[in-house]
Amino acid sequence: MLQIATTEKRLFPLHLPPIDWLFHNDDRPDYPMVSYIELDFSGPIDRGLLADALITALGRHPLLIAKIERAKANRLCWVPISDGYPEVVWLDENEPLIEEPLDIRSGPGLRIWGRPTAEGTRLTLQLHHAATDGTGAYRFIGDWLVAYGQRLPGVGEQCEFGEIDARTLRSRRNKMLGCDGPADNWELWRESLKELWRMNTERISPLKCPADRPLPNRQPNLQTQWFDAAAHKRLRDLATARGVMLNDLLLWQLFRAIGIWNAAGSGPKPPGNAVRVLVPADMRDGNDFAMPAANMTAYTFVTCRASEWKSDGLLEKIRGETSKIKSGTPQHDYAKAITGAMNTPRLTRWLLKGNRCFATAVLSNAGDPARRFTGRLPRSGGKVRLGELTLEKITGVPPLRSLTHASVSVSSYGRGMAVSMRCDPRHFGDTGTQDFLKLYCDQLSTMITPELVG
Repeated sequence: MLQIATTEKRLFPLHLPPIDWLFHNDDRPDYPMVSYIELDFSGPIDRGLLADALITALGRHPLLIAKIERAKANRLCWVPISDGYPEVVWLDENEPLIEEPLDIRSGPGLRIWGRPTAEGTRLTLQLHHAATDGTGAYRFIGDWLVAYGQRLPGVGEQCEFGEIDARTLRSRRNKMLGCDGPADNWELWRESLKELWRMNTERISPLKCPADRPLPNRQPNLQTQWFDAAAHKRLRDLATARGVMLNDLLLWQLFRAIGIWNAAGSGPKPPGNAVRVLVPADMRDGNDFAMPAANMTAYTFVTCRASEWKSDGLLEKIRGETSKIKSGTPQHDYAKAITGAMNTPRLTRWLLKGNRCFATAVLSNAGDPARRFTGRLPRSGGKVRLGELTLEKITGVPPLRSLTHASVSVSSYGRGMAVSMRCDPRHFGDTGTQDFLKLYCDQLSTMITPELVG
């Protein structure tokens, strides 16, 4: 069994906090609650050293070597696995990635595939959202790179692990609720009922599915378009000039792209009278630097009427909504709602499995993923460089759920900006995903006329 980086004698079994409980219950075979991250390297990679480094990194992130089952007090808990640890499955360059359901109840919530590319190597990570969110995943990836760099001659002294303490995993429930002790049960019930009412009374329009849906499509069907450093700067400067955040511009143009997409073509418009974008919000603060990979993300939502996408006032409305998110109030309300929902598990599971569109799309602004690395790594030109091996690109997307047909992530790395997208693989092939991604990036382009790269 791997050695876990904690001074606490017994971390497991660890009761599921509400956030993990929710994503465990929102998991289904046809829509697994999983995210994807792709790492593209140039230069040679030593597969043996990479495997050894993976073992070291996993020991620092115990939820990635655990599964969910009933344990202490017959409650759902994280328990350690004794075998079947994640390892890199190597594929040929053009070999298809065969995706099977990732069952967090029978094994760990992490899979990794590797394949050679023209430039070097691509690693694809599939992560269960109950085990970790994007920030936690990037912390694990950073530790994996540190462990690999420490095994390279002439590089090891430039690589150093950051602090890690698995005991912080025990405090996530109260941390997300914003309290130090027991929460008020009536307040939890009230927030839960309010959230359920809001989510089930508004008829949200899904993204229209393309008429041509070639199957089977390639997994994970992750498409990315790059903006160069100059274009990225122009976007930031435009946001500043308009008195908004870059994320506000990204949301604004996503609403417009959805409106254009749903209005186009001869097929029927999707049902619903509103468009909603799910905006993940990280609830970590400076005191959580030593927390291993885990989920600390709240769901927040920005909604507009289906006809508002042409409105001149939409950007200002978005700015008002994101200002609330920056205050932290929606995140704590969300944490209270899902904590209250644990008291009615059957009702919650029934609502989650229902045929309801909770959000039209997901938009995550990941910033620079490499800034989530907690260790010290050598860089060159804004990119992590370990001897002859360079991490050229980091891209990824949050999970998709039923009727949320598009997951978008915007990130900056190596002085450029990546817009990554994954559309529902049951309704979108590569062409459909590329078309919607191009439409969204063209909407951003109309504001600044950037040079698109890649």
